[in-house]
Amino acid sequence: MDKKIRNIKDLTDLDVINSNISNILFAENIGAKEAQWVFLPVSREDYILCYSRCNEIANEIKQNYHFKNEKELFAIIYMYVANMNTTVISDNDALNNLQSYVKEENYEQISHIQGFYNMLYGGITGCHSRTFMLSNLCSLFDIEAAIINGTHKGNGVNHSWNVVKLDGQWYETDLQWDLESILKNDFPLKEFLKSHKDFNHDMFDTSMRSTLEELCNKSISKIEQYFLFRNYNVQQSKNRHL
Repeated sequence: MDKKIRNIKDLTDLDVINSNISNILFAENIGAKEAQWVFLPVSREDYILCYSRCNEIANEIKQNYHFKNEKELFAIIYMYVANMNTTVISDNDALNNLQSYVKEENYEQISHIQGFYNMLYGGITGCHSRTFMLSNLCSLFDIEAAIINGTHKGNGVNHSWNVVKLDGQWYETDLQWDLESILKNDFPLKEFLKSHKDFNHDMFDTSMRSTLEELCNKSISKIEQYFLFRNYNVQQSKNRHL
């Protein structure tokens, strides 16, 4: 039996253990109609392993960081996921292998690379695995987030990023494209909490464009971003010295 859910908060590991669920299908892309959702399958074994670890991470963040609002919390989650696994799918062989898994409908391997498993337990990761982790960690803090699957205008390569609702406002954000800047400590980030208009890195999904333009109509300022990450860095420094 397969089980369809929106995020990891909807299904505990005990629910899976005590049932005949074989695959968990995560819904992706925002939209009012069921036809606008696509599903990423995660194997039973992966889900059981990863569910507890995701909850442990959420508890670590709660215990080690203080935040006054959802933006401050999201900046912490963003940096946590960025530093969780810095490996990327960067060579042609890895990309070709992933494409072959998609054609073969090899859900176990797709799940490892593009879902929780490789992010948490090591191995190559793609853009989707980061958006997947970010979206599901947000759900554990009752932050609304979703994954957007689109393409690169220039070459048609598939890509994934997030939309997230923070303090009542929706934003687009792309951790994969911000990752290099984060690792180089090169701030402000270019793809962090943007309006659809300002989110100009050449990715799009035409079926979602009008929805994103309406929802994501505001970008945070560079000054606000500075203070969000300053708050994170100050607390990170204190945690290292405890």
